[in-house]
Amino acid sequence: MEKFLDTFMNKMITFSIAHTIETATTVLQVSLFTVVAVSIVVRCRKARTLKKSSAPTAHYNNKEPHHTKRAW
Repeated sequence: MEKFLDTFMNKMITFSIAHTIETATTVLQVSLFTVVAVSIVVRCRKARTLKKSSAPTAHYNNKEPHHTKRAW
């Protein structure tokens, strides 16, 4: 009976360690995925804002301001 308990406890400890490692691996995978996703979103937003704030296009420059347009 004592040998059975020793074997059972060893298996439980091994299972517990394996489960802990598996959980830690899953947490690391999720956090890595989150970091990659956030960095991609930040890069896309940064690129979009740079595009907006760059020099206006020639078409935009050729337009007359509204207050100088003639009424006729």
